[in-house]
Amino acid sequence: MLDSVQNRRPPVEPHPAPHSEYIRPADLARFTKRNISIIGACTLAGLALGALYVNTAEPIYLAKTQLLIATRTPQLLRDQVGEVVFSLDNAQVESQLAVLRSENNSSAVIDRLHLTDDPEFVSPKPGLLGRITGMFGSPPPALGDFERRRIAISSFEQGLDVRRVGLSYVIEISFASREADKASRIANATAAAYIDGQVESRLEAARQGSDWLESRISDIRGQLNAAVERVQQLKSSHDYRVVREPEAGPDGRARPTLEELEATAATYRKIYETFLQSYSEAVQRESAPAPDARVITPATRPLSNTYPRTRPILGLSAVLGAMLGFGIALIQHTRRRHPTWAAERRPELAREGV
Repeated sequence: MLDSVQNRRPPVEPHPAPHSEYIRPADLARFTKRNISIIGACTLAGLALGALYVNTAEPIYLAKTQLLIATRTPQLLRDQVGEVVFSLDNAQVESQLAVLRSENNSSAVIDRLHLTDDPEFVSPKPGLLGRITGMFGSPPPALGDFERRRIAISSFEQGLDVRRVGLSYVIEISFASREADKASRIANATAAAYIDGQVESRLEAARQGSDWLESRISDIRGQLNAAVERVQQLKSSHDYRVVREPEAGPDGRARPTLEELEATAATYRKIYETFLQSYSEAVQRESAPAPDARVITPATRPLSNTYPRTRPILGLSAVLGAMLGFGIALIQHTRRRHPTWAAERRPELAREGV
């Protein structure tokens, strides 16, 4: 009986699997496997374009040199808190960075290496748009000395990079050029021009200081001679074996005593000796001025170019090619899933005359 009732019941249909609204990794894997030919072809095309760019792009070489800056902190501030000393040293190093990037230092390097006659600095290669417009336009006019120098300075500053190494007193000077030897030569010349400029500035400061000290010594020498002469006159006109009352001068004031005149002469003598010692030190500094920086790592010829970087460019080209192939495959997949869209639009397009 029960068997007959169960046989009369309609069969139970299994519930369909719920449709997921999210894209799972398995879906992406199936999609990639189904369209592997399109994605692979676009990836290879991207790699080919990247390799073409690497082989045709002009190589750029980067050379680096390092300077050690000796900061000068006043003795009074050395006994204060460390934060004050650090702020002062940091400002000093930043000031030296500005000097290295200055136009005066760039001009010194340009003059030393005659870069105004170098086509890389005076006639830089134009970009793609410049080459296209140059094909249809007239040739540029000849440049004067001023224009050539300004263009050389601008090109030099574009290739120069000066930065501080961490929180140290080491400054790294790097220069990028189309030639490896030229890059190292300019980097070393930049450091040498900076050191020469420091020596020249200290030499000029010592020369000015010595001139001022020399004039002050001449004045103090005259005052010292006058004080000694007054002492001698007073000694020769008085007999100090007899005690006398202080005499008054024509203006009613008491005349200086011998002890006062001798004290005045001794004071001028000490000042004179101090200025003489300072003048001697200034002359020594003028004869052998020492810079506050020295090269600790000279620039050498780079063995390989810095730009273009082969591996990153090829990797980026492959990624962009794969993304393009994935996009093309996604468009084709969408068109296959909605085939009636074009058919529905065809009558409307026909009526519009398309």
